[in-house]
Amino acid sequence: MAIYKTSQGLRIKSVSGDPSNVKEGQIWYNSASHKLKAAPELGGWASGGNLNTARRACASAGIQTAAVTFGGWPGNKTTTEEYDGSSWTAGENMNTGREWLAGTGTLTAGLGSGGYVTPGATSNATEEYDGTDWTSSNNLNTTRYSGASAGTQTAAIHVAGATYNASTNYDNVESYDGSSWTEVGDLNTGRRNIVVFGTQAAAIAAGGDPPNLVHTELWNGSSWTEVGDLNSGRNGGAGFGISTSGIYAAGGTVNTEEWDGSTWTEVSNLGTSRDSSGDSGTGTTSLGLISGGNVSGAIANTEEWSLSATVRSVDVS
Repeated sequence: MAIYKTSQGLRIKSVSGDPSNVKEGQIWYNSASHKLKAAPELGGWASGGNLNTARRACASAGIQTAAVTFGGWPGNKTTTEEYDGSSWTAGENMNTGREWLAGTGTLTAGLGSGGYVTPGATSNATEEYDGTDWTSSNNLNTTRYSGASAGTQTAAIHVAGATYNASTNYDNVESYDGSSWTEVGDLNTGRRNIVVFGTQAAAIAAGGDPPNLVHTELWNGSSWTEVGDLNSGRNGGAGFGISTSGIYAAGGTVNTEEWDGSTWTEVSNLGTSRDSSGDSGTGTTSLGLISGGNVSGAIANTEEWSLSATVRSVDVS
């Protein structure tokens, strides 16, 4: 049998203690504990600060340490809250109160579009957030609710959605240039309650209704291609990341799945099963956020996702 060092040119180091700053995939032998150690990258959820106002069917923008959540139910909320990584603070109200709207962008350059305005009406309204105020912009071409967005305030896409009674699930996709919306390539499968993350030129669309879809599609800036399915079909989930690396969580379950650019893998579960939450859509596979949602009614619960190298002893049994 070939010796690993001879065939690969590498040797596992022997050290008297675990390194202080381990890196993903690092392997060493701890001579004090007489154990072979490794540092796989592991993700998990931890509780964050609760929203001031419980809500579901809300939208969000930003990252784990600088996020904004807006709109939602009950009451077609206009209220906005900002997150600093530990607590939520009230921001300025939206101009048009609604639920099931789409959100993307950042805390200081957010975008909200579409939504549901009771009784029995959907919205095509678009608003931009600058970290202080909301400003109305040009409307979507297709009035809809329960779609999702990806990208930035000046370069975004709004994907899918439905008519107010869900008699039609749209495959329509619109692109935003910071001023107006333009119809672009349609999804292969029309749906609502979808998760979308990425950029205007490279995005992932996954899950949705009807009913509890596993379908995942990849956007290249002009067209959508069917790629690897979710392991668990669901709708009303939350997600964040880029087209080659992302997270899909919740959707009426605690399940979390990680996307690597071709396949989904089950990872650590949420603490609270929910659907219809806000998320940090421009977050990363390493750091993300999910806030509010539905558990037999609106909740205020926030959870933070983190991914880091974690020391583990190698068990040879």
